[in-house]
Amino acid sequence: MAKHLTVGNNRSEVFYLGYRLKVTPSEYKILTVLDRSDRCSTNELTELLGFDATKKGNVAVHICSINRKAVSIGERKLILCQGSEYFFNEYM
Repeated sequence: MAKHLTVGNNRSEVFYLGYRLKVTPSEYKILTVLDRSDRCSTNELTELLGFDATKKGNVAVHICSINRKAVSIGERKLILCQGSEYFFNEYM
């Protein structure tokens, strides 16, 4: 769980450092999954988003979009990647 991120029950309730973070439905799904677990693999996120195996790159596109929005607010990436696993940046 990210200490400066609040993910609500509906897509419009995502706050980062107290600011509303406008996210797409896919980005919201990624944030909710990561909010509930320590790490999540690319394969798990691909399945969650309903992409087939040939579209694994789309997960990275969504993660980059989330990070771009987070950097504009807090000057740090929100989600990091190690190997094929994504996790929240603990130094936010």
